[in-house]
Amino acid sequence: MIYEYALEPALVVDWALAGLGRCVGQFGLDHRRLVSDFPKDWKGQVYGEFLARFDYDDGHPDVVSSQPILDAYLQLLTDCMVPRRIDLTYSVAWLDEAIKEHTARPFHAIFASKQSAPPHPDIITEKSVDDIREKHWWLPTVKTTRKSAAEIGAALRPILQVASEIHIIDPYFDPGKKRFQDTFAEIVRQSAALPRAVSPHPLITLVTGVDREFKEHERPSNEHEERERLKQERNVAADILHKARSDLPALIPAGVTVRLVVLKKAVREDPLHNRFVLTDVGGVILPYGVDDYDREEDHFAVDDIIPMSRGIYDERWAQYVESVKGRAVIDPETIAGD
Repeated sequence: MIYEYALEPALVVDWALAGLGRCVGQFGLDHRRLVSDFPKDWKGQVYGEFLARFDYDDGHPDVVSSQPILDAYLQLLTDCMVPRRIDLTYSVAWLDEAIKEHTARPFHAIFASKQSAPPHPDIITEKSVDDIREKHWWLPTVKTTRKSAAEIGAALRPILQVASEIHIIDPYFDPGKKRFQDTFAEIVRQSAALPRAVSPHPLITLVTGVDREFKEHERPSNEHEERERLKQERNVAADILHKARSDLPALIPAGVTVRLVVLKKAVREDPLHNRFVLTDVGGVILPYGVDDYDREEDHFAVDDIIPMSRGIYDERWAQYVESVKGRAVIDPETIAGD
């Protein structure tokens, strides 16, 4: 799915001074590799290491010539970082601290300038990029996922565990039906399972809609029909919220809350149809939604859970997170776990 790497600041400086961008270009959402903001203000650590090489003389010719390259590298590497928020001073050994953090809350790998002594199995170096057998760099292909709550949750776990903000988008989610409840419970459980790489309690939002109760392309033709449509939409939304209040609290771990948003029927805009999980560190597409169809009669049911490219992610984040305010039928409601 999406994988988090601790990346040694000094190594990025080495790459910039040598003009080597082949590893830098393999990070980002399009490649499913994200850099960890470890330590907090990792970008500042890189700049500090860069200037230290020249006794903090920002007018040094090599600083002037190399900084544009470093800036370009950092723009790519810091795009969609995993925010661990761990404070470290410049005086500590980065690799030693990364290993300590990895022991408590694992990264996918630690990318360092050299291997530790004794060698650590989860540390990779530039040599690893050339070894096609290196599982920490050559990521597994994306496979179909069985449409069961357990397997959907397991497939999403890598991104859920490194996200501070999670948005489950399913216009057809029905909180009163067990097939939706089972997968919802598993996604929330995987999101909050310890040890988490980031905040212990992620912000979770469930976004659904009222489209299911209306005919496709059906539009009010006059003011009276418009008022009736709004009334009907509010009734549908109220029913969804009633079911959610009744059935979801028992599925949410103690200390975790879920914000429920019910969107209006789309008119003259992108219809509410596709299903996604969006987070602050990337997103995935779930073509057939988050419901569990792994029943005896449908035991071959699978889905293609696809990591989003950067372009798709940006558009869907704008649509379902940044622009969702004002599109809700009634006020969003926060549901806490029992």
